[in-house]
Amino acid sequence: MTLAPLEHLVTTPRLAQAIRGAMSERKFWEGTPSELLALIDSQKQGIPKDAIRLSTEVMKPYIADALKTYGLTIHRKRTASRRLLQLSRSVDS
Repeated sequence: MTLAPLEHLVTTPRLAQAIRGAMSERKFWEGTPSELLALIDSQKQGIPKDAIRLSTEVMKPYIADALKTYGLTIHRKRTASRRLLQLSRSVDS
């Protein structure tokens, strides 16, 4: 795994950094925004405090682009009873 240069970490949104940390030992994760919020430290500055805001924020282009620089992609998935987020690591990361 290649780490981003330090100067890149300074400009990368904290939410993307928190997700990267949560995915450091995983290739794939699927769950609700509430579950993702529990996985990352929502007490840190720059992290949404509730699942609705988190769900909206992670899909914004600047967060998705930051995740792509870490080799991560995020998608929404909907079942009959749940709204899920899927995080996955790119094959070449």
